[in-house]
Amino acid sequence: MTGSVLQAVRKASGVSQTELARRTHSHQGNISEIENGLSDPGFGTLSGLLLELGYRLIPVPTKSPSVAESALEIARLLAENREKRAFRRFLQLNDDLIGLSPEVCSALAITPPASVSDLHYDALIAGLVEYHLEKKKLPLPQWLSEKRRSLNTPWFVEDVPALHQKIKERTPKSFSKRNVFISESELASL
Repeated sequence: MTGSVLQAVRKASGVSQTELARRTHSHQGNISEIENGLSDPGFGTLSGLLLELGYRLIPVPTKSPSVAESALEIARLLAENREKRAFRRFLQLNDDLIGLSPEVCSALAITPPASVSDLHYDALIAGLVEYHLEKKKLPLPQWLSEKRRSLNTPWFVEDVPALHQKIKERTPKSFSKRNVFISESELASL
């Protein structure tokens, strides 16, 4: 978990391992080992690395991964051509966000997720986070307004042309404004 937090924040910040190592006077190999779970850096080291990226390490009372960590897992699954598993991971993120208290939900959504290297999923994740934060009447983090979190052309998550109109009608605004169409019933917790 320690490594995925560092990797999520580093990638979201657009900083390479080499650059982070240079800034913190450490070695790129050490950062790689931390991110891959091969080394436990200790609180001070992890806190220092995150601080250099503009983040502070804060304990949050949950076992659920952050949105940024979930996006990393989705990116890994997509890179392995396991799209069905990636979508299941998206649905798990949905279920996690449903079950969280408002404070924890807000905390886990504050760190911008790095791109999953699939524009569809970047928009899908942003739509999901906005959907849940709005339902809980929570403030929206700035990263949700980034243009890259929306699609230029419509994408129907379940691409059945005969159902497109019904899906459009049942898609929450947080998704449709991003040109992502998914029926709200898909977001009901399992």
